[in-house]
Amino acid sequence: MLEGCTPWPPELARRYVRDGRWQARTLAEAIEQAARAHPHRIFLSDRDGRLTYQEVDRLADRLAVELVGCGLRSRDIVLVQLPNVREFVLVFFALHKIGVVSVLCLPAYRRSEIGHFAAMTGATAHFISPGFRGFDYVAMAKEVQAGHIASGTGIAH
Repeated sequence: MLEGCTPWPPELARRYVRDGRWQARTLAEAIEQAARAHPHRIFLSDRDGRLTYQEVDRLADRLAVELVGCGLRSRDIVLVQLPNVREFVLVFFALHKIGVVSVLCLPAYRRSEIGHFAAMTGATAHFISPGFRGFDYVAMAKEVQAGHIASGTGIAH
């Protein structure tokens, strides 16, 4: 259990396992199993086309390798502030594949909220969309990064 996390009450956890609601697998394992079981089934569809389970799994694998190459490691904490787009799905599963802890942030959050999350979690990276609905996330991320690098509290990537 990560420091600062509150465990589920033991009886509730036992009941969830007994009832099959909780399984002994990670989300990364779930997408890998689904890709093997239903490789050609559509996983997502958007304005850019469709991706199958197998395609999502392969793209997430490739992205995971790139993220490790950028310095992300298991148990690192990162902020993910992406809208509902295919990149969110790929980043989400790639991070799970390498054991990175994702703090999911709404696209509507701005400097105050993101700065607070960065300070509270010690996040080492922030995934954003360059521009979404007319807002410059890159400029905001640079402001947050500058503030947290100066204070030594995170957002170094």
